[in-house]
Amino acid sequence: MGDTEDGATLGADRSSGSRPSALRADPIGGRERQAAMPAPEPPLDGDELLEAVTEAMVELHRRYYQRKPVTAKTRMLGDDLLACVLGGVYTDVEKTMIELERAPTVRDTRNTFQDAMQQKFIDKVERLSGRNVTAFISDSHIGPDIEIELFMLTPTPS
Repeated sequence: MGDTEDGATLGADRSSGSRPSALRADPIGGRERQAAMPAPEPPLDGDELLEAVTEAMVELHRRYYQRKPVTAKTRMLGDDLLACVLGGVYTDVEKTMIELERAPTVRDTRNTFQDAMQQKFIDKVERLSGRNVTAFISDSHIGPDIEIELFMLTPTPS
């Protein structure tokens, strides 16, 4: 789409300047990918991280779906699983498709788009947390209208 690597500007995205980064192996696909941009100085944690990730996920949703979710919250489960739950995510077109019993088409389209966009989501979380994302899972649900973004993080640096 000709976007910058960073995507939309977000007030809560406290990333530092752009410094060159090294390539690293992608644990999901085994191919090399560009390492995440430098983390905020210092990386965020606790409630500050949760708030920043929520804002980043809402902003990405607004930018690419042209609307914000109705609800959004992020929680840390243990030390390594970051979960963001977005509610009221479907566009009017998607709602119409669901009403016309085309829900599988809506889910397939969202899943395909999310697969294509996953690196933007991963990059945001890596910059905010200062930790690498080793796995990313995204899925949407119809009735209730919910989308979930799960990020498995590397251990906290000692």
